[in-house]
Amino acid sequence: KALGKEISRHIFQTYRAKTGLPHEIGLRYFIFNTASALGDKIAARLK
Repeated sequence: KALGKEISRHIFQTYRAKTGLPHEIGLRYFIFNTASALGDKIAARLK
């Protein structure tokens, strides 16, 4: 689970850096949740 969080954080940071994401909280949460789901899937695959 910790690995999934780490991966999702990385995805989130990368995405934010690429898009220059506006500081709109709803959008940030949406993207973070998407990244979390992806991170969990990737982590599950790596186990």
